[in-house]
Amino acid sequence: MLAALMVVVTLWTLFSRRSEPEDQPASLRVGLLALGFFGVGIYGGFVQAGVGFFILAATSLAGLDLVRGNAVKVLSILCFTGLSLLLFALSGRVDWAFGLALAAGNMVGGWIGVRLTVLKGHAWVQRVVTITVILFAIRLWLG
Repeated sequence: MLAALMVVVTLWTLFSRRSEPEDQPASLRVGLLALGFFGVGIYGGFVQAGVGFFILAATSLAGLDLVRGNAVKVLSILCFTGLSLLLFALSGRVDWAFGLALAAGNMVGGWIGVRLTVLKGHAWVQRVVTITVILFAIRLWLG
């Protein structure tokens, strides 16, 4: 179900007209972001898998391009990952060696991703996201 939903939203994002934030009233943008992020927050808190994709979809619905949306996504995931880490650490359920290795990989990937996103822009990010979602969906379908 997740794979199908991700493909549908990706195709919708790919083929819908992207508007600049200035094309929409500020109250509409804020309302769309709040509603979208509330839904994404519920999903992210419960499932977590693919939440970055859903944050990008929510920011796209609010009129942000993928470069701006990606910046919002990274900050959002940093915030709720920190909270999750704190809660799991307090309950003694963190494997610190694996966690630190993952954090190091995330930092390197984030550094590379930000540089490429700023350098290459919206169209490049859109292609990367589309290809990644399709590959992820195929992997989910095939088990």
